[in-house]
Amino acid sequence: MIDLHTQQEKAVNMLIDWNKWMAGLTFGAATGCIVVLENGVGPLVKMYLVIAIFCFALTLILSSLVFTLLPSIMQQLPLVSKTNPKHNIYDYKPFASIPLRHFITAQFLIFIAGTISLFIWVYLHA
Repeated sequence: MIDLHTQQEKAVNMLIDWNKWMAGLTFGAATGCIVVLENGVGPLVKMYLVIAIFCFALTLILSSLVFTLLPSIMQQLPLVSKTNPKHNIYDYKPFASIPLRHFITAQFLIFIAGTISLFIWVYLHA
């Protein structure tokens, strides 16, 4: 049976991998959108590109924030609480009352919003 420290360490490592992937993908997507935007597009489709760029940039900022939080989580492993002996790393609160789970969820939802905006641009541009 795997101990709590090992389980949480694996979860943090998976989160590191996820954020590396997310940072690379959003940086590439935002850069591609900026290149297209600089070449000139119509005003209607321009709005969707700007929204996509904004969402991808915000996702990249959240990825960076999560990256900066992960070392402090690793140093505190295993995370335990008085009420829950198997404390989840996503319940870790790096700021006053905001759990890590909210940062990860926001990161994913904003990325999805950017991707949808990009797909709308592709549809309207075609």
